[in-house]
Amino acid sequence: MLYLNHTVSVVERGEEMEWLKKFRNEQGLTLNEMAEKLGISKSMYEKVEYGDRGASVQFIKRFKQVFPHIDINIFFTERLHD
Repeated sequence: MLYLNHTVSVVERGEEMEWLKKFRNEQGLTLNEMAEKLGISKSMYEKVEYGDRGASVQFIKRFKQVFPHIDINIFFTERLHD
C-alpha cells in the first residue's frame, strides 16, 4: 500500500504519476479496467497516469469514491528545492 507523509504541492501537468501506475498494478487492473472503475475513458485515464494531464477535482472525487480507503493527499507531492 502506498502512503505519502508530506503534502506540499499538487502534482503538476507533465509529471508522470508513478505512484498511480504502481497502485493500479498492485490492484491487478489494466488501463481499461481502471478507467472503467473510475467511469472515464481509457484515453483520459492514460493522460493522467502518464502526466499529460493533471488530475482534475472530478478525477480525484471519482478516485475517492472508488477507492475510499486511499487518502487523496496522495495526489499531492513534496517538492525539494536546492
